Amino acid sequence: MLLVSSASMATEIFKTQDIAFADRPAFAFADELPYGNSGFFGAEYGDYWKFMKKICMTELFAPRQLERSRNTRHVEIGNSCKKLIESAENKEVVDLGGELMKLTNNSTCKMVMSTSCSENGDEAARIREMMMRTLGLVTKVSYGDVLGPLKRLGFWLYGKQLAQVSLEFDELLEEMLHEKKGERQELDFMDLLLKVYQDDQAELKITRTQIKAFLLPIPSNSRKHT
Repeated sequence: MLLVSSASMATEIFKTQDIAFADRPAFAFADELPYGNSGFFGAEYGDYWKFMKKICMTELFAPRQLERSRNTRHVEIGNSCKKLIESAENKEVVDLGGELMKLTNNSTCKMVMSTSCSENGDEAARIREMMMRTLGLVTKVSYGDVLGPLKRLGFWLYGKQLAQVSLEFDELLEEMLHEKKGERQELDFMDLLLKVYQDDQAELKITRTQIKAFLLPIPSNSRKHT
């Protein structure tokens, strides 16, 4: 971990020498997991990383996209407030952290995939359960990743479980991608990724695995930053 306490050094790291600091440490056993190093958030600095960053900045976080998603955020905040008011009227105990997690997850997932990740229902419960399992297993395996000669012990203990939950997420994401077939008037970020995937003339050819690897961390990252 590197801590920077001066503006001049921050400029040096983020602008002058940014490429030297662009890569993240590689996960020791990424090749043994279903998606390997296909994800954007942990990808090496290169053509794929730069292309995905460009799409994120020009599409996902562009002012027009944020303006287009204003109604989505408004609806999700309204639904969340309504649930809190109903719980207060019924004198029910509320897990405020859990409700904020649902609000963040639903807003993010609807912007990216036009679907909710934390609403009531069997699928939502399944997603939340897999998120919790994944975060717990990744933490345990990551501890082993810093133990030098003993790092294989962490993967030996928990790697099979982590691979299994990754396959479960893969099945879920494949279902979502399959449901995206057909023309839509309003395109979400998943639609845009699929258009790039299907475009033989695209600036960079991305794979279906890379799309799923990009989408996989979104619910769990929303949860961590709530």
